[in-house]
Amino acid sequence: MAAAGISLTHVPYRGSSQSVPDLIAGNIPLVMAEISTILPLWQSGRARILAMSSAGRMPIAPEIPTLIEQGLNLTGGSWAGLVTAAGTPADAVAALSAALQAGLKEPAYRARQAELGAEIVAEAEQTAAGFAAWLRRERAEIRAIADRAGIKPE
Repeated sequence: MAAAGISLTHVPYRGSSQSVPDLIAGNIPLVMAEISTILPLWQSGRARILAMSSAGRMPIAPEIPTLIEQGLNLTGGSWAGLVTAAGTPADAVAALSAALQAGLKEPAYRARQAELGAEIVAEAEQTAAGFAAWLRRERAEIRAIADRAGIKPE
């Protein structure tokens, strides 16, 4: 809202699976949701995607512009990562990391993720150290955005 210079009323939902039915029913005018949730609705004509929050147009829907293309210097997305408890033995972390990297290379997995509009991170971020570094950068970026918007922890 700060980037666009607009005011919207935030309606808290537990996730897009609860907000999207209200969108379709006309109870709310818009949602920001994961592409995997909205894609089937867009493909069936039940929802209109105004913009993607990705840095560039997505291969799954190249006709949909990004927020950046529409004048908002804003990117964002959801992510999933594999985490374990602090203090997990290094050999166990290494084994999990190796299994994860192998799984991410499987053609069937990659094809399914592409169908859902998901992007697989670079190999450097598929390691425990790479993922930790990405999380630190992401946290700093989100903190800067919150500071600019005047958002304070409660």
